[in-house]
Amino acid sequence: MARVKMYGWKLFSSFLLGMATGGLIGVITITVLVSYRLDQSYEEIAALKSVIEEKDERLNKLEESTNKQRFILKEIKIDFIFEEDEMDKIDEIDEIELEKHIRSKYIKLIGKEVQSMDVDLLGEVIDRRIMTLGNNKYQLFVDKIVLTDILHLWIKVEFKK
Repeated sequence: MARVKMYGWKLFSSFLLGMATGGLIGVITITVLVSYRLDQSYEEIAALKSVIEEKDERLNKLEESTNKQRFILKEIKIDFIFEEDEMDKIDEIDEIELEKHIRSKYIKLIGKEVQSMDVDLLGEVIDRRIMTLGNNKYQLFVDKIVLTDILHLWIKVEFKK
């Protein structure tokens, strides 16, 4: 009987040793594979950062080399003017959608020379336009336009029923 107990203990200890060895080998294998993938990701990130830095440097040099006398449109800023009683009727998501739609009307002008643009025509693009977002209708009125290297629009928004 002592032999059977001794044999069972050896079998159990061999099983535990095998589980521990297998777990250790598995952990080492997974660690090696994950670290290899991390190294590849770090190398790719470093390469992309250097490409971005190179492109930024090229862009800065190109901007410096352009004629300083010419203004080129670089950005579009839109500010909305709401009536006091209509502030609660206009949803923030609708405001974002309005800005996105208006920006899409003017996005083709970025990079163009400011002197060749007609401010009156820029205002007429969206002046008195009615936009429908979901169940809501909004009428847009251009209040003020400032045109430098940034096209800045102040737009009065009225809620229509």
